[in-house]
Amino acid sequence: MICNEKRKQLLEDISRPDKFWREYTFNKYVPASALAQESKEEIIEKSIETAVVMYKKYMKAYAGCSPEEWPARLSLEVEHRYFYEQYEIQRYIALYLPSEKTIVLQHKALNKVHEFIVQNDLCDMFAEEEMRQIAMYHEIFHHIETITPEIYTASRMIKKRFFWVFFYHTSCIAASEVAAVEFSRLMSQSDCHPCVYERLLDMALSDDILN
Repeated sequence: MICNEKRKQLLEDISRPDKFWREYTFNKYVPASALAQESKEEIIEKSIETAVVMYKKYMKAYAGCSPEEWPARLSLEVEHRYFYEQYEIQRYIALYLPSEKTIVLQHKALNKVHEFIVQNDLCDMFAEEEMRQIAMYHEIFHHIETITPEIYTASRMIKKRFFWVFFYHTSCIAASEVAAVEFSRLMSQSDCHPCVYERLLDMALSDDILN
């Protein structure tokens, strides 16, 4: 059985509000000290608005499509992998390759999560299929960013400090990730926030090393 502390953590995560997870996602990509609180809140709000607009647009265009049909409708290929390349350090469920218009679906990690769910009697809380769909919708949003001129999440620039003296402008990856998470939540209609599945993935991978 899963240790009580892990189950407790997952239950706590499920009960956390959306606002917590939006800030959690944002702060992973932009240090808290890099922006004023007002700027962070503005970026998060506009990123969520962008996700909602894209969700409504594509749900109207592709109403009735199953999750499996979405990539083809967007002229995307889906590559199924059952191993990690030697150069791949980060473990992922799905990955968008813009130059190839392809979403890579990593079954090695999916299988590991499925085993973790079953072995630890978590089937009443999580579903591997739902996690797969959430991951796919997340990467689909990143594709939408590449085909939508001037979309906020791909064009928003922030000023960063270099060596605490010089400043430069760079794209705000955090805006893109916040919106992608929100889009996947809306598309999947899951009762479980996508970030909780990310925590589940981390637990599954730390429980055993993927080789």
